Formats: sequence, C-alpha cells, structure tokens
Amino acid sequence: MTACEVTGVAVTPDRRTMFINLQHPGDGDPTLSNFPLPFDGVTIPRDATVVITRKNGGIIGS
Repeated sequence: MTACEVTGVAVTPDRRTMFINLQHPGDGDPTLSNFPLPFDGVTIPRDATVVITRKNGGIIGS
C-alpha cells in the first residue's frame, strides 16, 4: 500500500489476535497501488482494520 499510515495496533490479552488500523490505504499514485485516485469524484479511500491470526491458532510472535 502506498500513502497510508498506521493509526493503531492492538493485541488481545491472549496474544492470539492482532488488529492494525490503517488510514487512507491506497490513497495516491494508481501505478503503485491497486486503488484508484480519490479525485475521480466517486472513489474514496476507506480506513481499514487488518486482523492477524496464526493458522494454528497459536500465539502471534512465537
């Protein structure tokens, strides 16, 4: 992603789920991102929350 910023990171107390918040993902040059420019009058970059877990349900980072 280009031209985005991380606005928050949180981990559940059991450390099995991590949440990362991104502001304006893909906002910028469409040659560097699969998200079109926001200036077309229709498309607006949306904030996003990414949820990370392990396939085996284990603790993240171990």
